[in-house]
Amino acid sequence: MQQVDRHLPAKSFLIYSWKDFETDVRQILHFLAGRERATPYTGIYAIPRGGLVLGVRLSHELDLPLIWGGVTKDVLVVDEICDHGGTLQPYIDRGCDSIVIHRREGSTAKPTFWAQDAPMYNHTYIIYPWESNKERRGCYEKD
Repeated sequence: MQQVDRHLPAKSFLIYSWKDFETDVRQILHFLAGRERATPYTGIYAIPRGGLVLGVRLSHELDLPLIWGGVTKDVLVVDEICDHGGTLQPYIDRGCDSIVIHRREGSTAKPTFWAQDAPMYNHTYIIYPWESNKERRGCYEKD
């Protein structure tokens, strides 16, 4: 992952690449392969929008359907990042397994698995390869 410092001293950017994504997907699949569950997953719920790319990829790799509602404890919940934890916590409270690419240090939620730690909240913004060109250009433009 490439770090790009912007002109604002309190904020920096991490450029997350497709290569990083492939590495992390392999790590997630390795974790899931070694995990014993009483019942198999019935599907994957990808939290919109950030979790959709990971959800689709895991859906193909695990041969599980993407679901759009009716999340139960037998559904794997995925997102790209667990930032402060507010989005993911309700699913954790329901007993769902959850997987994210990045977990922000200091997050109140603890996913079942995360591939990488992310630096403290509000100091580093992660730019994913599936984000819009406008979002990606913003980290290179001068204020």
